[in-house]
Amino acid sequence: LLDTAARSVAKLSEDIECRQPLISLDGTRVVYGRGGTVYTRPLAKSAATQIVEGYDGHWWVDDAGDEWIYYTTIGDNPEDTARKVWYPNSGKGIQTRRIRLRDSLDEFVFDWKCSAGPSRDGTHLGAAYSTMIIFEVAGGIAHVVNGSNQGCNGSMSPDDNYHLMHLELPHTYFCYRDKDANRVWYVENPTGTMQWQSPEFSTHPDFATAAAKEGSGNYSVWAVKISTQEMIKILDVTDGSNWAEPHLWVGDSGDGED
Repeated sequence: LLDTAARSVAKLSEDIECRQPLISLDGTRVVYGRGGTVYTRPLAKSAATQIVEGYDGHWWVDDAGDEWIYYTTIGDNPEDTARKVWYPNSGKGIQTRRIRLRDSLDEFVFDWKCSAGPSRDGTHLGAAYSTMIIFEVAGGIAHVVNGSNQGCNGSMSPDDNYHLMHLELPHTYFCYRDKDANRVWYVENPTGTMQWQSPEFSTHPDFATAAAKEGSGNYSVWAVKISTQEMIKILDVTDGSNWAEPHLWVGDSGDGED
């Protein structure tokens, strides 16, 4: 956990192979995957809680204030689930489900791997790898937003615009698209770096993070202000560090930019 004000880094756990850590909307916990299980862990370093078997945990808060974790099931072939799958599901047994934290109510949402998580209002889901889609839950409509082209590291916008952020090959820029497949916005990798990896919307729709490959082969962490395309390097690689899958929590003191 990097405190951007104090410029200090603290290790939250000794867990290995943690994937896609995402900070909760209230800024108190993180959800992540490890070994085919979704966990949550308070940022205060207390013990992790095992939530459900699966991958791709994402936070969501409904209109009643209940917290849910969206996740994708392991499916018939764990190797397929952990890597790429195509739309439609083609009998792989992979589902997107959600589980309510207060009582462990577990609900089916969509018969496919929506690894980019839900929109803020829960009406849309996103997915990006071999096929990129924005899925309308109520109507059961899957909008394919990049044709048959591969994209990686999907992330749904934390607003009601239903934008899907993703990498495009050869990873020299990342972008986001709308349901009509328009590329609404993109940003190229920083000067002096080789490519982007793991772009992710923050908890605020005007900010994102991504890792950029440096000449050493290791990845630094960058924050991007979407409206201006300003980029700031947050974590460097000068000490030999190698960073991946960053996520930014943005507080709100009135201007939404803490």
